[in-house]
Parts: sequence; C-alpha cells; structure tokens
Amino acid sequence: MALTGASRGIGLATARALCAAGYTVVAGARDVRPLAAAGPGAQPHAGEGDPTGGAALGGGGGAAGLGAQLHAVKVDLTDGAALERFAAAVGRLVDGAAQRRACSADRPTGAGGSSEGKTGAGPGGLVALINNAGVGALGAGEEFPLGRAREVMDTNLWGAARLAQLLLPLLRAGAAPERPAYLVNVGSLIAEYPVPFHAYYAASKGALRAYTLALRGELAGHGVAVVLLEPGDVATGTTPLQHTAAGSPYGAAFARVRGARTAKMAAAPRPAAGARRAVRAAGPGAAGGRAHREEGRRAAAGGGGAPAAARARPAPATADRRLRR
Repeated sequence: MALTGASRGIGLATARALCAAGYTVVAGARDVRPLAAAGPGAQPHAGEGDPTGGAALGGGGGAAGLGAQLHAVKVDLTDGAALERFAAAVGRLVDGAAQRRACSADRPTGAGGSSEGKTGAGPGGLVALINNAGVGALGAGEEFPLGRAREVMDTNLWGAARLAQLLLPLLRAGAAPERPAYLVNVGSLIAEYPVPFHAYYAASKGALRAYTLALRGELAGHGVAVVLLEPGDVATGTTPLQHTAAGSPYGAAFARVRGARTAKMAAAPRPAAGARRAVRAAGPGAAGGRAHREEGRRAAAGGGGAPAAARARPAPATADRRLRR
C-alpha cells in the first residue's frame, strides 16, 4: 500500500495499523525521521540507485507497530520530481512482490510457504493509495498571502491528483475479481461547512472533494473504488500555516477563532480514530474476511446534505466515511 502524510497524526496512526495488519506500506512524508525512529535497525535507502532519501524499516520488527513491512520515503507533494520518485519506489516494491510470488508459484508442493506478510500489492499492482498528506491555513481571506495559499492548494489538491495520476495504472493492475483496489482521498468536513478564517483551506478541501467524486465515476468499471474520507476535528498535532497582518481590522475576530480552534483541538479525538476509518476504507477488512458493505452517502448532521446530483446517483461500492465528534 502507498500512504502520504505518514510522519504524524492520522497518517502515522494509519501506517502503524496497516503494518500491524501485516501489510507492506510505502509511507511518504516530508520528514521521515519520526518513521525511522519508530523502527530500530532502520536502514537508509542510500546506494543501489535509490534516490528516495527514505529508510527501509527492518531488522526483526519495529517499535510502536512499525517494523519490517514499512518503507519510509521522503516526499514533498509540491515537488513534481519528488512525487515521481515516490511513485517509482512504489513500483519497485510492487515489482519485487510480483517476482517473489512468481518464484513461490514455481516451488514444488510441500516446499513451504513464504513467511513474509501481505505485500499491499494485488495480482500485479497496488492494493491501495491513501492520499492523506495535507496542510492547513488560518487567516483572513483578504490578507492571507496568495503565494502561501497556492502552497495549500498545491499540497491538498494538486499533489494528491498528481500522485493519483502516477499510481492509477498500478491500482488498476492491483484490482482482483473478488475485490477492487482503493484510492482513498482524505478531505475534511470543512469542505461542506466552511468556517471563517479558513477560506483557503476550505477551498482546497472543497476542490479535493469535487475532484474525488468526479473521479469515482470515471473509475467505475475499472476495478478501482474511490473513497472520500472527511474528518472533522482530529488532534493531529500539526500546525496550520497562519497569517495575521499588523493592525488588521479582523484582529479581534481572528483571535477569537484561533482561541476556539485551540480549545477544540485539545478536546478532539486522537488520530487512532481516523486511522481505523482509513484502514477500513483502504480495504484490509476484505483480507480478513469481512465483506465491504454497499452504503450510500449520508447527509451531514445539521441539514443540507449532499447536492441533488450526488443524492440522485446510485450508492457507491464503498461508503464515504466521516469522523465526527
């Protein structure tokens, strides 16, 4: 499986859960040190032509649920070349898994099975991509520098979209007759309920939501289930980009919103709750014998619900899941 934003919050908790389930995970992050620190015996990918700048966590298993099944890869979603290197690292892992399966199939009966865990690869491809990486933005829409707003959009929308472009061929190849491959985009409930001083963050997640719903229709019939995960408040420990202009007419209101946000984050659910939903969305439940339920999208509490066009569509093969307080 491939996962971004894996060094903290929901991403790190998801990496732990996937590894605990026996999956091999290519985990991308701008800073891979938290991932490397979680696994004793981490070996850098240096040499052998691997430019990822990450670490392969091996050597008898790792602490905190990260062990030999996790490969940490340094990636910045705003850097096109870094995204291509990340996709190449995923491709090498998938190719290696296919070769091992071929060798295992050639063994005579009774030669013994492989002791390695599930590879996160399908018949000849990738089981799941979880686009979890994201960055927040807090500030007045009038004053927030557009250069920083573009960074938010580049990370939350364009980075996820580019990675999907690079890995969709592997996802199609990873689908099997009994179950699809999964493309999971982690959005935010703010896409449906924008709040003041989060204009650019809300815009980026709203765009990701629309992109994901459109992509679901395109990939129907191609063996790839597209899932939108829209968490509410989660105590991820991340800090959004912030901007406050000196003498701003919004100063008092912004201070109230920022204070309220700090208080809500202190009381918000831990990342493990989001990780459980991400793991279910990516399909490991099927490997454990649980069938994926067909559910329609449910309207968000408080009214409004989905747009008429979305409500009128047939229920998707897998539900959108939201974290709620």
